Amino acid sequence: RVHMNAEENMIAHASVVANNSTAAMRFTDSDAGREILNALSAVPGILRASLYDVDGEFFAEYVRDGDIVYDMELEPVGSRHDDRFLILSHSIIEEGERLGTLMLAYDTSSDYKQLAVQNMLVTISGVIAIAVSLLLSWWLKVILMRPINELVGTVHDIMKEGDYKNRATKYSDDEFGHLTDVFNNMLGQ
Repeated sequence: RVHMNAEENMIAHASVVANNSTAAMRFTDSDAGREILNALSAVPGILRASLYDVDGEFFAEYVRDGDIVYDMELEPVGSRHDDRFLILSHSIIEEGERLGTLMLAYDTSSDYKQLAVQNMLVTISGVIAIAVSLLLSWWLKVILMRPINELVGTVHDIMKEGDYKNRATKYSDDEFGHLTDVFNNMLGQ
């Protein structure tokens, strides 16, 4: 999935750059081609971009400073994955005429790092959700079982001691409180 997303993004960038490069290629203006390629500095992960003319001769290049430079040669149109790199070869066409080829080298390692961070966040969210649900279930158990345990304890005390003056403690005015009142009234009769 990471490769598919990276490839789709690179094809979109390649299409824009190829369309913008047509004039530079048609008029053999390598400075303009280099300037167009330099716009790719705004796209993280693109390490290298090269333009080749219709004869396959080198035309212009962009290399990201400070990054691993991927050695590229002109390849047939298409894409391939090479270890951590996506290599894309895209035709530059204007009005049906092929003017050259754009080559891009994209480092997919940042995509994998982002995927790892997303997986970690999902895992942490899951652990937090489980912890919260366990805490809520424990809290509900305490709230629900306290009045019942009080009634059971009072019954045991009465059975053990035979003293019907013992009364269960009422903790709330809900159904459990009503049950405690009824139980205590029953003991009073």
